[in-house]
Amino acid sequence: MALSTKDILSALQWDFLSLFFHGAPPFFLTGGTALSAFYLQHRYSEDLDLFTLDGDAFDRVPFYVADTAARLTASVASLQTAPQFRRYKLSRKGESVIVDFVREVVPQVSAEKNRFDGIVVDTLDEIATNKVCTVVSRAEVKDYIDLYFLARAGYPLENYIEAAQRKDAGVSQATLAYLLSEFRLSKVPDFMIARISPAEVQGYFESLARKLAVESFPKGE
Repeated sequence: MALSTKDILSALQWDFLSLFFHGAPPFFLTGGTALSAFYLQHRYSEDLDLFTLDGDAFDRVPFYVADTAARLTASVASLQTAPQFRRYKLSRKGESVIVDFVREVVPQVSAEKNRFDGIVVDTLDEIATNKVCTVVSRAEVKDYIDLYFLARAGYPLENYIEAAQRKDAGVSQATLAYLLSEFRLSKVPDFMIARISPAEVQGYFESLARKLAVESFPKGE
């Protein structure tokens, strides 16, 4: 039986999102948590990634967080602050969650985001595009797992290279081919919900790497 969003999110994650979006701030949930909890139900994810295109809204993040934490009766600690990034840790009754806020400045693939129970969630096309960018910048095993399940759901990496290039000039078929060829998966990660075969996952990326390499360096060039 398929899991529900509440089965995948922790109680604190769900309560935070529900209360945060109750005031309709111009943010949207994205990343691995959005992908699994609201679309694919394939793995657990500990952090929450909230993006905004609104500079004024980003400046109000400390207020939004403090207000939501108070309504949750949760403690809150600011872990990192940068011009376009803020990280907080919320804790309640032995449970904690890391919440990252990002002021997004790159073009969006999907101007309209989706809503689930009042929670604004990024689209699959946007998440897939961002995951391609992540491979080039700082990919972890979880990001490759996400790309594998996106491909199985009909959103293959190769369909999003052009969109990713508009967000990150470092994205290219040749770079992706090399990075994908280096990926190794020897065991099933602890965060998995869906069943996977490490050999099949690695084989998928090896095959994709070969395909991208051929397209990057066609014969005769």
